Amino acid sequence: MLKKLVANKYYFLAELLLLVLITLNRGLFTHQNYQIRLTVYLVSIFYLVFILKFTGFPTRQLGLQTENFVKSIGVATPTLILYLISLFLVYSLWTTIFDLGIDQGTISSIILRMLAYVFISVPVQEIVFRSYVIHRLKSFSSKRYFLIIISSLIFAYAHWPFGNILLTIGSFFFGIYAAVSFLRFRNIFTVMVLHAIVGLTLMLGVLQ
Repeated sequence: MLKKLVANKYYFLAELLLLVLITLNRGLFTHQNYQIRLTVYLVSIFYLVFILKFTGFPTRQLGLQTENFVKSIGVATPTLILYLISLFLVYSLWTTIFDLGIDQGTISSIILRMLAYVFISVPVQEIVFRSYVIHRLKSFSSKRYFLIIISSLIFAYAHWPFGNILLTIGSFFFGIYAAVSFLRFRNIFTVMVLHAIVGLTLMLGVLQ
């Protein structure tokens, strides 16, 4: 019964509605309240484990495999370099647009946030917004452009509460880049690495 319910596309629409409701209060998801975001990520992990365990969700669809990792990294690297160069050029021309409202704090707090970002935030985001969302979107259409664009829009919306238009737009384009890589190689670890590099680059730029 539970498996049938979760597999229904309307259940997925209900999940998206919940995402919208959660992110309506933008103040909760600012960088100053990163503990709240980490809590949301941890709850998301338990939710996904529940879904995976009790519904027979095809775990291979999550891309949790080492196959094609080196090859996918090699293919993705040139685009990653261009993406980082673009960020650098925008930062050089318009520094204030990178204002994410981050309180720099102490060195130890900065390191702690970076570790939490790499080992908690990035993995959860990729499994949710790439693996899970793309798989669920297939109940509406299996066309690649549909899966890539819609999953990227959802990913971009999840970054909207930070209140920075560049971050939202950049998240959309990174979402396209990540979805293309994921659909081609089905290796979520590759996308996690790419996501972590881009995110840490942004964080280091902001902290200058």
